[in-house]
Amino acid sequence: MEIIQELHKWAANIMIIIFLYSSMMWFWFSADRQKIGNSSFRFFISLEMGISGILLLLGISLIITNPNWLGVKGVYIKIFLGLFTIGSIHLCATKTKKFLDSSMNRKDIKIINIIRALTIILLMTVYTTGTMIRVVHDGDNIKEFNEKIGLYNEN
Repeated sequence: MEIIQELHKWAANIMIIIFLYSSMMWFWFSADRQKIGNSSFRFFISLEMGISGILLLLGISLIITNPNWLGVKGVYIKIFLGLFTIGSIHLCATKTKKFLDSSMNRKDIKIINIIRALTIILLMTVYTTGTMIRVVHDGDNIKEFNEKIGLYNEN
């Protein structure tokens, strides 16, 4: 169970890095057909979809192997935000691929910019929410441990 949680955490870190890199490339080069249409950018778009799928599978595996997480405060909000974010990543990647395979009309750039910016906000929000849930959960575990060994007194 612990390994799935670690893999999920690292996949989330990797997802943020990949999405930020591809978004920077998009924001800088979206108006330049030659630069934005290169194979490295297309590779990043494919990675976005792949890693977000792995992240979803790891999240589901984490809940299946440790259903106690469903009792942790704030986890349902994180699950909803996570699903919404993964959907947003896939929407963004799909629209970007469609743009690259089309005539690359400059009018289509604006909507992709908006989706990418909102997805970055969602990624950071879901990551921060998960981190805060872990901190609170780990803090509760520390408190419970200290109570059991007699180091914590609520007076």
